[in-house]
Amino acid sequence: MGTGIRFLGAILLGGIALATSAPPALARYYPAEKQEWYEFSSVGEADFELPRLGEPRSKIRLSEFARGYYTAVVFFSSTCPLAELELPAVEEFYLSIPERGRLDGKRRIPARIIGVAIDALGERELIPYVEERNFSFPIVLDPLGVRTGKTYKLEELGIPLIVLYRPDGTLVGIFRGVERYLSDRLWEVIFTDYALQQMSREGEG
Repeated sequence: MGTGIRFLGAILLGGIALATSAPPALARYYPAEKQEWYEFSSVGEADFELPRLGEPRSKIRLSEFARGYYTAVVFFSSTCPLAELELPAVEEFYLSIPERGRLDGKRRIPARIIGVAIDALGERELIPYVEERNFSFPIVLDPLGVRTGKTYKLEELGIPLIVLYRPDGTLVGIFRGVERYLSDRLWEVIFTDYALQQMSREGEG
């Protein structure tokens, strides 16, 4: 049995076990500065280019997509029961960006979110899943995590996994596990990090 198949089977079994027990707690957030071992500590170190769902000839390169934005990268599989809890919150964040990213009348915090689907069958199973739920956030395909699984340590960290990068490409932190209140918690982390970055720049000035 190939590594990808073993990996997918492991995360699905883990997801089913969580989904059929008590309601999951909030995802745990890990700031980047406390996790020096991450191999994806910057977009440059963990860049990928993957086909966009529904547009196989169109590819998204993370380094281009994320440049100048706070970017949340969400790793998921539609066959994992936990996705039913996580992905509506991803859509909520995506739709909230125009309004909640505002700082004042003129300025806004640039933010983006992208899903990386590691479904084994790719578009064949994912397109109906997305259309039935009216998800509109951008999604790219990486069946079995062949391109991203090792770099982002998906076998070790599991899914759902959310990786948040700064506009300069450095890692802010990660969320592990199901996050029903993802939109609120992501904005909280983004605004806090933005304020700290501003204070740091002012201190250097």
